[in-house]
Amino acid sequence: TFLNNFLSSSLTREEERLIGFRECCKMAQVRERTVLEVAGTVLAAQLAWEYGLATNAAGGTHHAHSEMGAGYTILNDLAVTANYLIKNHGGNGQGKGKGQGPRRRPRGGGEEGVKEGEGASVQTVLVIDCDVHQGDGTAK
Repeated sequence: TFLNNFLSSSLTREEERLIGFRECCKMAQVRERTVLEVAGTVLAAQLAWEYGLATNAAGGTHHAHSEMGAGYTILNDLAVTANYLIKNHGGNGQGKGKGQGPRRRPRGGGEEGVKEGEGASVQTVLVIDCDVHQGDGTAK
């Protein structure tokens, strides 16, 4: 698969060309940065689910498809995170978090007033793409 080929530095020259990084895709630093970026976006989603808001300043890559990288994007952290949320917090009975919505902490940081969401679940994820071209990897 594409992911395994990337992680093992086995992408073809054409796959590297489509991404835009060419031989840099084989660098350990690029592999580590890419994996950490995806993990950071998943972590931000987990924190937002729990506390109501979080961000990953390194995230937002959105041109990679499930079967290939593209447009200077190796892995699509937004698509991975959207799938994570639907799988783990979906309301179809499959998600581990079914019926457990985000916890909202009051402004003082105290525990009083913290309530579990009732029946909150993720069915669909909206990605708002504000750059000058469509995020083709998240359009699917």
